[in-house]
Amino acid sequence: MDAADEQRLLHILRAAQGDPALLALIPLDLTFTDEAERERLRTVLLAATVPHWFDAPFLAALLGTHLEEASDLMGKLQRLTNVETFPARGNVACNVHEASRIALREHLRLKHPDLWQTYAQRAHAHLAAGKETHELVESLYHLFAADAETAVDVCAKLNRELRQNPATRAALCLALNELRNDGWLTGAALVEALRAPLWYRSSRGEVSQLQAEARALLDLAKAHAHSSRVADAYLLLGDVQVALGNIAKALDCFTEAKTIAERLAASDPANAEWQRDLSSSLEKLGELAVAQGDLAKALRYFSESKSIAERLAASDPANAEWQRDLSISLEKLGNLAVAQGDLAGALRSFSESKSIRERLAASDPANAEWQRDLS
Repeated sequence: MDAADEQRLLHILRAAQGDPALLALIPLDLTFTDEAERERLRTVLLAATVPHWFDAPFLAALLGTHLEEASDLMGKLQRLTNVETFPARGNVACNVHEASRIALREHLRLKHPDLWQTYAQRAHAHLAAGKETHELVESLYHLFAADAETAVDVCAKLNRELRQNPATRAALCLALNELRNDGWLTGAALVEALRAPLWYRSSRGEVSQLQAEARALLDLAKAHAHSSRVADAYLLLGDVQVALGNIAKALDCFTEAKTIAERLAASDPANAEWQRDLSSSLEKLGELAVAQGDLAKALRYFSESKSIAERLAASDPANAEWQRDLSISLEKLGNLAVAQGDLAGALRSFSESKSIRERLAASDPANAEWQRDLS
């Protein structure tokens, strides 16, 4: 670097005044001397910071341009020290280094919100037809910026679909944690971004560590009058109390969840998720009744839960999750029948559960959880 370049760098640094976004633009300012070219590439670089990665087709979609121009612009971006190759998405994919990406994306969101939304909409549209999990997760990430209300329902659906695959569900939770930590999600979107990762952690055996976060989720859901998520938070908090040995508090939580779920299910009998929430709360109360030695009450709860699970499974035989729910209900009734000395009843329940699990395991031999269920 000669004296003139040193002076230019000092001038750029002074002008940045410590602004992280302006500092992130320094590699561009130093690499390209033509002002018109720099201005064009600033726009391109800002667009490239919206996704976690990009290739030429992705960049073309973001900029609304043709592939030839996008390839040329991508080649220029690759000359920058804060643009890296991204092998996880192929040999020709790149990303903006995380520190620069976060600073520039936040600058874009705050200073040019319309442009930020436009890029988010284009990123979502580019990935929406994808089938790979990383495409679905990335598409959802951008949908939260483009249309948060729609993103809430899409997120809940994707979380359910990934529930049987811990590795891919972890990718979703990482994206949701990043969105939440960015600090701009509000309302139901914020509730969903907190809820899914907490249930994932619970499924991994961390439930006893989640008391503070489960209470925060409950408070947040109440603040946004999100009834179904209030019930869901009560279920999670109840599980926490069970893990901590606070059975009376767990009973209060599960009872609150059941009360809300009953009201919602009655208000819209066609809403399958609300019916499923009611089934889950009844199942939790049944488990507590077993723990307290009240097998008659447990039988009532488990039987009600099974009736709902049966209706859902019958309404959509292709829905593997609802089929699995029914198999679990049958298993719990089988265990209860054993405890009551009704071995013939236990055999019927276990046999029905096994039949469902055989079908699921045969439909997807690679699904380790379904194979384990059958075992």
